[in-house]
Amino acid sequence: MDKNAYAPGLTNTSKYYYDKTLTAGGDDTNAGAGIDRAMLFFYAGHGGPLSWSTLGDSASQNFMNLGNIAQGGTLRYYWQCSCEVFAHGPKKTCTGSTMEYSCPQDFTGGADTENMRNVFLRWGPALSRDLRMACGMSTSATAMKIT
Repeated sequence: MDKNAYAPGLTNTSKYYYDKTLTAGGDDTNAGAGIDRAMLFFYAGHGGPLSWSTLGDSASQNFMNLGNIAQGGTLRYYWQCSCEVFAHGPKKTCTGSTMEYSCPQDFTGGADTENMRNVFLRWGPALSRDLRMACGMSTSATAMKIT
């Protein structure tokens, strides 16, 4: 991604996540700020299973189509470092954990609901077959100081 794409003062950037074939305001292939124009996109910020902060507004995966070469996308690796954006499994916490959605091994299938998150149903439609990797946090994410 262009290093100037999210410069101070730029707000309401959700349109740069959205594909113009899915919503009129979508601009994910914008040469300067579209997230589908970079080989690797890394985002770190606030979020949840259904949306995340995009400098003044929020985005969700329902209008996204990542890594779609046919529409001018070049994205291959999408790293979403936001709390619970890739949540999968029950909302409960596992033994030894204080975080929700920390038991993906207890996933029972079915719809994506608050009590049982299904990352495949939630994110599957947003990921084109040309995308090589998409990853994110299932639980809350915290910053660690490395010394």
